[in-house]
Amino acid sequence: AAHCVGVATHRHGCCVMQRCIDYGTNAQRMQLVTEIVHNALTLVKDPFGNYVVQYVLALGDARLTEQLIARFRGHVCELSVQKFSSNVVEKCVRAASPATLQRIVFEMTDPGWLPLMLQDAYANYVIQTTLGVAGGVTLFKLVEAIRPQLPLILGTPYGKKIYNKIAQAQAGGRFEAVSVV
Repeated sequence: AAHCVGVATHRHGCCVMQRCIDYGTNAQRMQLVTEIVHNALTLVKDPFGNYVVQYVLALGDARLTEQLIARFRGHVCELSVQKFSSNVVEKCVRAASPATLQRIVFEMTDPGWLPLMLQDAYANYVIQTTLGVAGGVTLFKLVEAIRPQLPLILGTPYGKKIYNKIAQAQAGGRFEAVSVV
């Protein structure tokens, strides 16, 4: 566990780390996972380390998922616009509890970040994923924050996909129907 970051950020080491999680004793597994959670903000930005973080998320342990997401609090937007970490943020969005997803959306709707995220090559997928999994008030707040930006992004490939996700959510009754444009 002392060399967790070094091993997890190595091309082959990230696979070794995943096998150690699979085949270690419970004590070894918890020691490794604790180190991964502790170093998650570093690992998530790395081309190989991000896979280790995704692997921990895929374990499906709600407690570990919440601990990982807590490490990203205050950094969701920054991580969303980065190639490797954006994949992890998408997985966090899918795995988050409703209360945690609401906190993530609160960060995403920051007026200083949202326009950039909507047009970013990586962050727009985080937005699309969130539109696909959020519901109720959380989804409504995200849509309301996006609404003023829609005319600016509708001509872009990402904008059309985001618009369609909003329309699907409305048609599916996942939040109170309101005009999107």
